[in-house]
Amino acid sequence: MARHRRSTQLVAVIAALATFSLSACGSDTADPGVAESVTVTPDWSSLTKIGWTPAENSLPSFACTDGSYAKAVKDGINLGIYSAAPYEYIDSKTNEPAGLDWEINMAVLAYIGVTDIKTTTLQWDGMIPALTSSRIDVITGNIHETPDRLKNIAFTAPAWWYGSALLIPEDNPGNIKSWEDLKRKDVKVGVVNGSQSQAYVKTLGSEVIAYQDANAEFASLVAGREDVVVDDSPKAAEYIMQHPDSGLTILKTEDVPPNELLANYARYGLRKSDCTLNAAYSRALSELRAHGVITTILKNYGLTDNFFQPPYGP
Repeated sequence: MARHRRSTQLVAVIAALATFSLSACGSDTADPGVAESVTVTPDWSSLTKIGWTPAENSLPSFACTDGSYAKAVKDGINLGIYSAAPYEYIDSKTNEPAGLDWEINMAVLAYIGVTDIKTTTLQWDGMIPALTSSRIDVITGNIHETPDRLKNIAFTAPAWWYGSALLIPEDNPGNIKSWEDLKRKDVKVGVVNGSQSQAYVKTLGSEVIAYQDANAEFASLVAGREDVVVDDSPKAAEYIMQHPDSGLTILKTEDVPPNELLANYARYGLRKSDCTLNAAYSRALSELRAHGVITTILKNYGLTDNFFQPPYGP
């Protein structure tokens, strides 16, 4: 477990935002996990009529008085990190965490006044178990909201958006031409273990090969062990830029990715019981989006202002 402090430059940027109260929701003396009992039956029919139906079980508790935010301010926070450029990685020059999701989380913590920051490095498939067992307090590598994950953890408000991509060798020995080709039984598909891509591809008919991280799956594709890799478009683009002689390319298809891999926002994961910490995190994300901080971070990593899923863009 490592301890980190934010850069003074980042703190200066966040200081330009409106002052945020450091008092937790409800009483500072409330016992962790104690909340008023309220049964909520939301009516989302009006939202459906104008184009959006929230995911089942995705509504967080708003009647919470737990001590998770106050505890993070007073005692610090432990962040779960992993290696997946450009999201998160260890900078070889500084030996410190870096990446766009790392910077967004640092901006969030600066805004909400959490200064004592520790990290625990994990494989991606170990993130949710580490969170639910309290080894970490936040999954800082962006994580998509899915029905299965909603059974176990809570999610922050959206941070940004991206879609999935098909990465293939330039000579395309598997003759992959579309997302539909993932259903062919003769196709070998590489994915990261525990990823949304793995969950989707396992429902098809192709042979699935799972790896511990993106670098391993991309290197395996270079070595010819599979025909195609399904992963996030930013990660695929970053690998190609960092390895220009890899012989890999992102496939341009006429069909679009399936909804399971397209229609979802990048968020961060917290325990369901940590309601006030989630509220603080989500408020910070909304302010950082509105004031251009997340836009600046994305642009620093060569990404456009990816705020909207395609169905909801202006």
